[in-house]
Amino acid sequence: MVDDGGSLIGMITHRELLRFLIPTSCSAPRRENFTHATRSQLQRGSADPQLILAREAMARSVLCLAEDQTLADVAIS
Repeated sequence: MVDDGGSLIGMITHRELLRFLIPTSCSAPRRENFTHATRSQLQRGSADPQLILAREAMARSVLCLAEDQTLADVAIS
């Protein structure tokens, strides 16, 4: 994700999707019971995925690398 100026501010990876969606799917709550997600619900993964904004789930610690860097370069970044 980028801000209005085009600067990278975060990204959604499979890890974030799994962290927020898998616990919700497993508990199978009924839609009519949902209210706006609280921070603790988001952290536990118990909020309705349709209420979770991307900015609440995105990883903010993103490494920016060139495609020709090695894995060793990534590990020490």
